[in-house]
Amino acid sequence: METMIITDSAADLPASLAKQKDIEIITLPVSFDGESVTDADEFWARLLAGGLAKTSQPSPEDVRSVFERAKAEGKAAVFITISSALSGTYETAVQLAKETEYEHLYVLDSRCASLCEGVIAEEAASLRDAGLSASEIYARLTEFRSRVRLCACINTLQYLARGGRISPVVAKVGSLLHIKPMITFLEDGSISVCAKVPGLAKAQKKLLELLPAEKLDPAYPLTPIFSYESDNAETMIENCKSAGIAVDETRLFCIGPTIGTHIGPGGFGVVYVLKKETDGTL
Repeated sequence: METMIITDSAADLPASLAKQKDIEIITLPVSFDGESVTDADEFWARLLAGGLAKTSQPSPEDVRSVFERAKAEGKAAVFITISSALSGTYETAVQLAKETEYEHLYVLDSRCASLCEGVIAEEAASLRDAGLSASEIYARLTEFRSRVRLCACINTLQYLARGGRISPVVAKVGSLLHIKPMITFLEDGSISVCAKVPGLAKAQKKLLELLPAEKLDPAYPLTPIFSYESDNAETMIENCKSAGIAVDETRLFCIGPTIGTHIGPGGFGVVYVLKKETDGTL
């Protein structure tokens, strides 16, 4: 049985890459004053001009349509969603899968977002191409997602304040002190601030300190990410190379509207995969 691999637009996979790897993308709408915006350039232009962007779950009809198509075509489907700690997309997809009444639908909570989620979707596509069934892919991904990590720096607190994630007072004080929060995903899929660093130079240094270089899986080179402006990410890449840490420069990906709404421009970071733990037996 053929298997469809599906993810949502919060995974930040470029359309060309998704097409190349035969991964379907379901859109999480982003809107300004009720007007949906899908073009990334238009999104950033309106956000930087002071527009207030709002994100929402994908249309239930879009999800239902993909599930029904899989059923009609006799295919299995594995849908990797944005973290359930950040969106109701996972719960909605699980409910719609039940309503479809088709046993070959699998919905996986990525417990992350952005290229972390994208890397999991890519792994799913690789497992499919290697001949694994949908149930086998789902089982493998439940282990794999625990090894996919992100370490990133938010360059400005302004957009977190706009979206109500932090208070305007905290944002103002943080901006005056040039505080750069370093973020990661916790095991439950929520976002955690793992460090608060004064200034970009120190943030660049801190990111390298936070990377567990000895535990990185060499089969998955670091994927660098940035929001709107790539300068900070390019500096990070050079720093990683100087430290002997392998970075896949061909995969310098821009964060899309779903996540960009909350972090604004200038953010940068890396997505990486940890080595699989062994029990020490032969």
